[in-house]
Amino acid sequence: MWRLLFCSANCRFGTVLLLAGVLNGCFWDASSGNSGNRAVTEADTTPPVVESDTTPPAVRATNPVDGSEGVTRTGAITAEFDEDVFAQSVDEDSFTITRSVDSSGHSGTVTFDANSNTASFSPNTPLSMLKTYTATLSTAITDLSGNALVADHIWSFTAGDGTWKTAELIEIDNLGSARAPQIAIRADGRALAVWEQFDGVSYKIWSNRFDGSAWGAAELIGNGGAAFAPQIASNADGQALAVWPQDDGTRYNIWSNRFDGSVWGEAQLIQTTSAGDASDPQIAFNHDGKGLAVWAQFDGSGYNIWANRFDGSAWGTAVQIDDGIASDAADPQIAIDPDGQGIAVWAEFDGSQYKIRANRFDGSAWGTVEFIQTTTPGEARDPQIAISPDGQALAVWAQSDGSRFNIWANRFDGSGWRRAEHIETDNAGSALTPQIVLDADGSALAVWQQFDGARYNIWANRFDGGAWGTAERIEIDNAGSAVVPQIALESDGRALAVWQQSDGSRDNIWANRFDGSAWGTAELIEADDVGHASSPQIAFDAEGRALAVWYQFDGARDNIWANRFE
Repeated sequence: MWRLLFCSANCRFGTVLLLAGVLNGCFWDASSGNSGNRAVTEADTTPPVVESDTTPPAVRATNPVDGSEGVTRTGAITAEFDEDVFAQSVDEDSFTITRSVDSSGHSGTVTFDANSNTASFSPNTPLSMLKTYTATLSTAITDLSGNALVADHIWSFTAGDGTWKTAELIEIDNLGSARAPQIAIRADGRALAVWEQFDGVSYKIWSNRFDGSAWGAAELIGNGGAAFAPQIASNADGQALAVWPQDDGTRYNIWSNRFDGSVWGEAQLIQTTSAGDASDPQIAFNHDGKGLAVWAQFDGSGYNIWANRFDGSAWGTAVQIDDGIASDAADPQIAIDPDGQGIAVWAEFDGSQYKIRANRFDGSAWGTVEFIQTTTPGEARDPQIAISPDGQALAVWAQSDGSRFNIWANRFDGSGWRRAEHIETDNAGSALTPQIVLDADGSALAVWQQFDGARYNIWANRFDGGAWGTAERIEIDNAGSAVVPQIALESDGRALAVWQQSDGSRDNIWANRFDGSAWGTAELIEADDVGHASSPQIAFDAEGRALAVWYQFDGARDNIWANRFE
């Protein structure tokens, strides 16, 4: 029986075909209800043959277009062809998306809409923030006659930036206040937060884990005497070390616990002398599991700087790393490079004022103490240190000129310290609490709080690998003071700064984004106005996602909160 059939949308020829015997174009299998470009047994692999068609297909339009910026990180990437294309030739092998910086392929699902001749690539996970991508349609794509694209069709675009999500409570124990949070994050986005929390008798050390998508249940990791002010550092493999001061009934000692990538171990004492109270511990941890801890410890007359090394499996013996000449030392900080070499900095009292000193660990032993504050005689405080993978380092601190505190910096070039330099020039009021981050190519960012005569504001300056630029203010809300900035840097030079800022009634948590060349507009990242929010911390993973933590009053107690940037 003769029947008139129209072609399916995937093989429109604009004509009506008579079904009689074997057709070269579309066909209808009445028994199965299938339509296709050829016989059903061949439709998945071979296009039909239309002998009169010798024109290759071409791409008519793409979305996004070549050179686009700010492209949505979750939306489909599409390409429209100028003629009917064989659907089975469009797949995950012939339509690919790669990240330009490292040529890594991005996984996704490829579909083809025959009605519009449009191929779509839908990312399985969001594209990396602010990264350039290359889309490729290969010559494996053919039309219905088997004519292939003349050449690979290639275009590029840049993904949009991340955004802050909704802040959330990450501890639910309402027994007592939780404060002093710290955050460490691994390359794949999993993270650990630690804090001090009151249990009705004393403060203990707690932790919670972020698995890449959600926070878990908080757990106790230090269950001895009263403990406070924990610090944490992790490496790309997800191992971490936490340190804190803990009371033994007579004095405070330095304790540590290790996270092996899946669980916390048993807390242990890493301070091997007990002359007097120990305080202000700091920890640094590198990719192969080695760590360095420093702290200040009282010897009966003053504080000295001590250190201990974690060799990947166990802590060693604590050693004093200052020269014992000064009457007091405070505010130690530590940084470690991939080879296990580290640099410690601190403020040391010389009998008349505090000055900034440093010592270097060469991988096996500490060296000689030296002054790195080499210019003015004013008192110095608040030192910070950051180190690059090749062992270069930058230290920053606040230093008085007799009238106000200014921000200074010095650079360790791999073999020695250079001359200290002034990196902010606004003399309206004192500048304090500097923070520093340093990337693999030697570029750095410093942030600090600075008084303008009425309130504190947040300022920043960039080191381009050779010289510091001009300091600039990165928040403009003058409702109240902005203080205690923190900064984190991702591998390509982009950064996020966070701080606490008063709105006239309470302190809130704010952030600003450095996109690699300029700072953006500061924004509020928590919206709970019940009580003050304080002491933010921030960390980046390898994909540019970040986590911020802080503590916030709920009207009865302080709790630990977090927000994610992705």
